[in-house]
Amino acid sequence: MKKKLNLKAIHDSDLDILLERLGILDLLETGRLQCSVCRKKTTRENFYCLYSEHGEIKICCNELQCYDKIVRQIKRR
Repeated sequence: MKKKLNLKAIHDSDLDILLERLGILDLLETGRLQCSVCRKKTTRENFYCLYSEHGEIKICCNELQCYDKIVRQIKRR
């Protein structure tokens, strides 16, 4: 039996609202966030996704290998 994943998505037009509510919009816009995988400075230009891990909000840059690693981790949960 396949394991189910809950996927929650947000439209681009609502992203700033979500990021502001999470308290990370200013950090993203000023380049003070890092990809949780490669630690590269993450800005709006290379931001790809955010996810929760152990109750903490983490972000991922747009490098395919970073995103792939996160997806594999989430599937193992």
